Amino acid sequence: MGEEAEARREVALKKFNDYRWNMATRVWAKMKASDSRECRNCHDFENMNLDIQDRSARKKHGRATDKGQTCIDCHKGIAHTEPDEPDEDETETTEDADAS
Repeated sequence: MGEEAEARREVALKKFNDYRWNMATRVWAKMKASDSRECRNCHDFENMNLDIQDRSARKKHGRATDKGQTCIDCHKGIAHTEPDEPDEDETETTEDADAS
């Protein structure tokens, strides 16, 4: 790869990583709003056999059902590595850029 192409790739990767938290929080909000529809295509509390889960999973899934939680409430970072939450001042900068 040429130097110019490598430099463009590095800039694009940095921009992506800088915006990754913002993108992730938007996806999480959509998943929460849809009751984790993407997960529930295969996984559903009603079809889970809590008896064969380990004690921790059984306890957490039982509580999640009682509290009306959805998959994304606990299982962020499963399909993709969860991004690091930015510092507050970084978040404000990103939100300002989004408003433009």
